[in-house]
Amino acid sequence: MGPKGRFFIDYDDEAVRGALVMDQGKITWPAPAAAPKPATDSKPVENKPVPVPVSPERLNFNAALSGSTQLTLIFAAIVALGMGGTGLAATVTAFSLACIAGAQVVYGVSPALHSPLMSVTNAISGITAVGGLVCMGGGITPQTPAQKLASLAVMVSCVNIAGCVHK
Repeated sequence: MGPKGRFFIDYDDEAVRGALVMDQGKITWPAPAAAPKPATDSKPVENKPVPVPVSPERLNFNAALSGSTQLTLIFAAIVALGMGGTGLAATVTAFSLACIAGAQVVYGVSPALHSPLMSVTNAISGITAVGGLVCMGGGITPQTPAQKLASLAVMVSCVNIAGCVHK
């Protein structure tokens, strides 16, 4: 409250006076209102337009419009990839669904239960588990190397998810 090595209470400083609760055994809080400062600037005050408050209905509409526009653009991109005939649309769709499912898993857990690092780990495990399930092909045993890798990804992800649940 003063220079280094010297303690004193400056009663004229608004910040110090506002923070002072007791002084020599007497309650001094709340601080008295400060006197208005005289205007030192002689420039005329500009009349700025007052912003009009936006209604909650308009905010909800804007949020819904933004979300639906993004979703439309995503679906248009997937359709454009599918028209290329490379099979990339299926991969992008599987990845997108895995990301959505992983995000829902993370958002479903209370922040008080996991640290941010654990939340990220669970999100990655959820994404790899769902992506692996999509890529496994639906057979009883994996037939191709890709299906075997997908099975391994699901197994490792489930070990991580089950380990996080039981700790």
